[in-house]
Amino acid sequence: MEVIKIITIGQISYYDSQECFINHFANCDGFTLSFIGAGHASEQLSQYVNEKEIRNVSFAGRYEKKDEVSIVKPYNMINIWLKHSLNADSCMANRFYLSVQLRKPMIVAKGTYQGDLCERYGLGVVLDENDIFTEKIRSWWSCFDAQQYEKGCMTFLKSVGEDIDKFENNLI
Repeated sequence: MEVIKIITIGQISYYDSQECFINHFANCDGFTLSFIGAGHASEQLSQYVNEKEIRNVSFAGRYEKKDEVSIVKPYNMINIWLKHSLNADSCMANRFYLSVQLRKPMIVAKGTYQGDLCERYGLGVVLDENDIFTEKIRSWWSCFDAQQYEKGCMTFLKSVGEDIDKFENNLI
């Protein structure tokens, strides 16, 4: 894989986390980051990238939900990484499900609920804030097994389906 293309799609928030994420990849050959969507952090992050003259990060604003699949298609990975906080450690982002449904490996934070699920099912790369993100992601791709990844996605989706069935049965 020549260039690893990473997308953050949807609500662009958590400025501190995304600034940290961007800094790990800033002007690093072999990586591009795209932030597609809007949110309270998007304008400030865009200004930061311009001020620091970071060439491999781009921003695009709002999009139509119906276009989401075609927007994500050319990317290799979906960014869901956040610095540790009470909210970030326990949240479950829509991007997590999008990543699995579209078979785009995710990037998540170690020690979070999403990180635990990602590790359990083999859905992407789990990064600690002190990791060298570019090295860890390159290493992850060098060992990537498409069949194992597909198996993990299917197992995760089956588990979600079973949880939904249990919930509906309990509701009835």
